Amino acid sequence: MPDNQDQQVIDALRKANQTLVENLMSAQERNLKYAQGIFASTIEVLKNNVSSTRTVLEKQQETFQKLSPVQASSSDLAAYSDLIRLPLDSFQQMLDLLETTSKEGLASFQKATESFEQVTQQGLKQWQEAVNQVQHSVQKPSK
Repeated sequence: MPDNQDQQVIDALRKANQTLVENLMSAQERNLKYAQGIFASTIEVLKNNVSSTRTVLEKQQETFQKLSPVQASSSDLAAYSDLIRLPLDSFQQMLDLLETTSKEGLASFQKATESFEQVTQQGLKQWQEAVNQVQHSVQKPSK
């Protein structure tokens, strides 16, 4: 049977290891929530910018049509309309690409987090097995 001091060392190692794993898991969860929050906020800001830009451009187009209904031909209006829509379409494509890239990055981050969690759990299991082996070797009576 292990003496009291050996048991205290084993218990201290077990508690320290458990605390370390809990802190790592907590930090991992906070990092994931932080990354998800940044992703969601960025996408929301970009969507609001697209919406605002679209509204401004539409108002400009309406103003142009009101100011010069006689002076501008339909081809002029179509060209002006295209001129207004091109930057907006490019911005929308950029937003779509950013959203796709961000989602892929978040998915990669989540996979890495899951892998880290698995490795941490395996390490904890191996550590606990090692502690148990030490405890059993200490408990064996000397011959």
